[in-house]
Amino acid sequence: MRNICIYIAYDGTNYVGWQKQPNHETVQELVENALSIVANESVVLLGSGRTDAGVHARKQVANFFLQTSTTPTEAFIRGTNSLLPQDIRVFEAKEVDQDFHVIRHVKSKVYRYFFSYQKVPDVFQARYTWHVFTPFDVTLMEQASKALLGEHDFACFATHGVVTKSTVRTIFEVTFGKTEAGVDYVEFSGSGFLRHMIRSIMGTLMEIGTGKKNPDVFQKILQSQDRSQAGETAPAQGLFLWDVRYEDL
Repeated sequence: MRNICIYIAYDGTNYVGWQKQPNHETVQELVENALSIVANESVVLLGSGRTDAGVHARKQVANFFLQTSTTPTEAFIRGTNSLLPQDIRVFEAKEVDQDFHVIRHVKSKVYRYFFSYQKVPDVFQARYTWHVFTPFDVTLMEQASKALLGEHDFACFATHGVVTKSTVRTIFEVTFGKTEAGVDYVEFSGSGFLRHMIRSIMGTLMEIGTGKKNPDVFQKILQSQDRSQAGETAPAQGLFLWDVRYEDL
C-alpha cells in the first residue's frame, strides 16, 4: 500500500467548497475522480481542512492510499491536471510514510484575507478581494488584532449550529501587508480555525477600521462568547488557505 501526498491550488469561485456534497460540484470530488482515472483504482482523498463556498486555496494538502496502483508519482501531477478544469491544479505529489495524516500532523495553518478600498473596484480583483466602499484605517485594525494572539475560546466568531469538540484555538501570529497592486491583506497563522472564524474576525476588524467599533472591542467580544457582538461575516472571495505546515513534509 502507498500513501501519496499532494498539494492543490484552486480558485473556489465556481464550487460549493472543498468537501464532497450531494448534488453539488466540489473540489474534492473533481480531484478524486481525476486521481482515480490516473491511478486506475478508486481514490478517497483526505484534505487538511475544509474551505467553504467561494474560498480559494493557494496550498491545500491532501493524501490518499493506493492498494495496488504502480502509477508513477509524477503522473499524479501531469495526468491529474489534464483531467481537471483550469481553476484547479495539483502542483506537487510525493510518496510519504504510511502513518502520515494530513490533519493529525498539522503544525499550523495559514490563511490570508485580501481587502481593498477603491471608489471604482478593479474588475480583475473582484474574484479574490473584498472591495470595501468606505476608507479604513489599517493601523487601528492592526492595533486591535493583537488581542487575538494566543489561546482563546473563539466561539464568538464561529458559525451557529456547527458541532465541534472544542471552540478553543491558538493564533500564533497576525500580520498585515500590502500587495504590489496595492491590495491590503491580513495573514493569520494558528493551530486551526473554526468555520467562518476568520471571516467573522475580518468583519469585526473592518468595523474597527472604519470607525464603527473601538480597537479594544476584541477583548469584550471574546469574553462575551456572543456571536452577535462581533461584526458581520466578511465575503468569501477575499479568503485564501495560504499554507499548511508540517514538521517533516
